[in-house]
Amino acid sequence: MESFISADMHNHTTGSDGKQSPLLFLLRASNRGKDIVSMSDHDSVKGYTQLEEQVKKFLEYYHNIESDPTLSIEQKAKAKLGGKRLLELLAHIKLLPAAELITAYEGSTIEILGYGVDPKILDQEIKRIHEGLPTGGSLLVQGVNRIIEENGLNVDRYIIENRANFKRLFFHELGRHAENAKWLDNIPGNTEEEKAENFSRMYLENPNSPLFVNMETNDDRKVKDVRADFLKMIERNKDKFSFDTKVIEMSHQVSGEFFNELLKDPKARNLLLDKNITTLKQFLYGEMYNKKSPFFIDMSPAKPSPQATIEAIHNAGGKAFLAHPR
Repeated sequence: MESFISADMHNHTTGSDGKQSPLLFLLRASNRGKDIVSMSDHDSVKGYTQLEEQVKKFLEYYHNIESDPTLSIEQKAKAKLGGKRLLELLAHIKLLPAAELITAYEGSTIEILGYGVDPKILDQEIKRIHEGLPTGGSLLVQGVNRIIEENGLNVDRYIIENRANFKRLFFHELGRHAENAKWLDNIPGNTEEEKAENFSRMYLENPNSPLFVNMETNDDRKVKDVRADFLKMIERNKDKFSFDTKVIEMSHQVSGEFFNELLKDPKARNLLLDKNITTLKQFLYGEMYNKKSPFFIDMSPAKPSPQATIEAIHNAGGKAFLAHPR
């Protein structure tokens, strides 16, 4: 009787731009009957460090259930049963360490998968091959400004330039809708930046305000958690002001904020929709990475060469494969 192996070899986690934590990803994959999987995060092996930390915390909790004074006998029994089930799921799945490294060749972006790598060695190799290269963010901003000027586009650059500042993004977006004027009256400050800070102190950082958001970040609370709380606050108050939630959803992303703003400019919007470009992924691969597109931005100076990337994978004990053959 033939036996089959169910594998899922190309996945992203919170180690880079994925939404699932590494442990949750593994548990879900095992629960779906997968025998072997890989976490292949973009230019990162952080998922493996996160997984190690998550498993360690889980095991510590599992082994200390009996001595936990906050749990009843029934709760302890239920927790131990659940813990046993999780351990069984983890025991029935194998993890092949991997990463998806982004390179560039003659102005085109190429993604290379490295399988069977040593995550600790590859982490050092990733740092080595990126040393001295300009940041992708700086190239994107330069490219965006060039595209806006060359094509005479009506795009709000403030959103892009302040993409990593939730206070400024929120205040600026409020101001783009005339019906929100009541929130902006009597905010002190001589510049928009000063007013955004004062608005934040009055509303966003005020626990008694309906607009309160915890903007603290630490080892356990990441930027994505702050973003999620902003979106929840906006949803709670959706009847009190007008707001484009994508401004916050795309925060910290040059390409995301740029695409969202392009769709508001009739000239750019018509061009994109004529090409059936309606999602950020389509825009990235169909336009920004396409040398024939007026929205093309050459990211190659920020990316190591395919040769250097393949060498890094080999140095980490892995094998290299083209991620998206066409």
